[in-house]
Amino acid sequence: MNVTAPDGTRWHVGRQWWPERGRDLDPGAVDGVDGSGFGDLFDLGDASDFLAVLAVIAFALILILFVTTVLIPLIAFTIELIVVIMLFFAGLAGRLLFRRPWTVRARTGGRTYHRWHVVGFRNSGERRDEVAAALGSGRALPPG
Repeated sequence: MNVTAPDGTRWHVGRQWWPERGRDLDPGAVDGVDGSGFGDLFDLGDASDFLAVLAVIAFALILILFVTTVLIPLIAFTIELIVVIMLFFAGLAGRLLFRRPWTVRARTGGRTYHRWHVVGFRNSGERRDEVAAALGSGRALPPG
């Protein structure tokens, strides 16, 4: 929540959901398709028809292009999205079930000036409201 102090300073008070250290999520490399494993799928036997061979080559190139530019990135993006969602819910479960403290912070201009560690989601919300009210009215901040 945003609060304006009596001296005109704009503060942002809220819970910190993610740790402050940099995120080291490596999207990883996606291996290309090497073309092996097709078996006898494109075997034309005694095909002497030049157009049929060209059609098979064109189809193979289009298929390889589709797989490398659309299918593999789509699968990789889906897997990465599932990993991020699972990490979010694991972190949320860690905070809610294992009573890991929430960080309530008040910052202005992008820098953190005040920080409190509060156990419990409800308690951290109450502390956030107390800090916002104190900053908005010019009173002393709660201890912590």
